[in-house]
Amino acid sequence: MSKPFGTFPGQPNYARSGGGAAAPLSGGGAMPMEARAPGSVFTPGKRRRINLVAICANIFMPWFCFCGIFAGMSFSLHYQKPILAWLLVVLGFVATGAAGFLAMKTKQVERDEMWYTFAT
Repeated sequence: MSKPFGTFPGQPNYARSGGGAAAPLSGGGAMPMEARAPGSVFTPGKRRRINLVAICANIFMPWFCFCGIFAGMSFSLHYQKPILAWLLVVLGFVATGAAGFLAMKTKQVERDEMWYTFAT
């Protein structure tokens, strides 16, 4: 049986006892730790790794793309070279479609497609 968080060898566990702060664990009536759902995020020892590059890319890339497209369509580029301004808009749609395509391909392989889906 696994021990709950915060229990160490030699330290009494007061978590499931009904006798107040002075009574150590004596079998109690609460459910044991194994009663949790098997896929719970709170299951001890099952941590998911976080991809910092993907997090930063999904925070900053859409922002930079929006700023670039907005600037291209707002300032003199839109009036002096409209083809280039609209090419920026098309490139924004292509980048979004590419992220959606990568999410779809990753889902078919049954890996975690969360960051691609978020980028889309």
